[in-house]
Amino acid sequence: MRWRFPDASEENERRLVLARIDDFWAAVTERAGELATFRERGWSGESWLAEQLARVEPGLGWELGPDQDGQWLVLTPAARRHLTPLVGQLLARAPKLPGWRFVGHRPPLPLAGAAAIVEAGAARSLEGWRCEVAPGAHHLLEVRCGVPDSKGPSDAASQRAALLATEALLGGELHDRWTGAVRAVDPSELTDAHPLEVLAERFVFERQRLLATLPRAPLRRDQGSWTMHRFNPRRRPDYHGRRDLLVGSSMMPALWRCAHGGITFASERFSRVGETFGYLKFDTDEGFGDHGFEDRSEVEDALDDALAEARLGCVIGGGSGLRYGYVDLALLDVAAGFEVIGRVMREGAAPRRSWLLFFDDDLTDEWLGVWPQT
Repeated sequence: MRWRFPDASEENERRLVLARIDDFWAAVTERAGELATFRERGWSGESWLAEQLARVEPGLGWELGPDQDGQWLVLTPAARRHLTPLVGQLLARAPKLPGWRFVGHRPPLPLAGAAAIVEAGAARSLEGWRCEVAPGAHHLLEVRCGVPDSKGPSDAASQRAALLATEALLGGELHDRWTGAVRAVDPSELTDAHPLEVLAERFVFERQRLLATLPRAPLRRDQGSWTMHRFNPRRRPDYHGRRDLLVGSSMMPALWRCAHGGITFASERFSRVGETFGYLKFDTDEGFGDHGFEDRSEVEDALDDALAEARLGCVIGGGSGLRYGYVDLALLDVAAGFEVIGRVMREGAAPRRSWLLFFDDDLTDEWLGVWPQT
């Protein structure tokens, strides 16, 4: 179900979910005092909270922790990033309770807090640890932790400790969107070693360096060189996402590889001006109507011209599959951009099965239909 781009056809289901969300917060409000002290009271508050949250949506993640002035409750989609818009709705309807903060990512912890997590989860001390951060593939940042007495990749305890320490020190948002490989190594292997307590500072510095390499202005179709990509998909009755893709081209090869490589994707890693990256998908078996577009190249030209004129984005690539055609897009404003896209496609007699979809993990369940009946 869609939350960012809701549709009237889903209204009844959406109301049921919102009612479950309100019931969840009513239960939390009623027992907020007990939740804040459940460990001291010997009450199984964690199992109670998990049960209440599962009534909204099974599999959502949560964590309780101390805040400066009370407690925080973190609610996340866990590994199911497509549920991020649902979590956004959950947090938007949270009550204002004295002494409580409700957030969508675990806050970054100080070294002492990270040390407690690592001790509990991996039975390791952070004493003497060093760290370095470096650019990795797919516009992700890699972290190497110099762990005294680490035996390298075969040392499972050190590797787990490095993962726990990195997530705790960076916080959930930086970790989920920007972190690539995390490795525990012998401190002598680090080439740019820093104390572990400045990991978040070094990470943000390297992120800013990476962003500084990106264009300072919105993308244009005539920028850069284009690369071709070929695939060999299996024939199926229908195809989710872009799984029927045979051939494609892109002016952003790093973005293309990330979007098609099963790697975590966040538009913010590929734009410093707030562009959202997605793709138009249309059923070529159905085809365009009379006096409509002749082929995908005409679609690309018309969309790019219209988006550029409105200063809302541009075409950055495209492809042809066994059943569907694709046009990759950079959009500065998704809602306004889709108004332009929908108009152009309808004027071009687009197939009824035509949608705007997104590369971001957080938006994989969100889409917009070109036609009202799509």
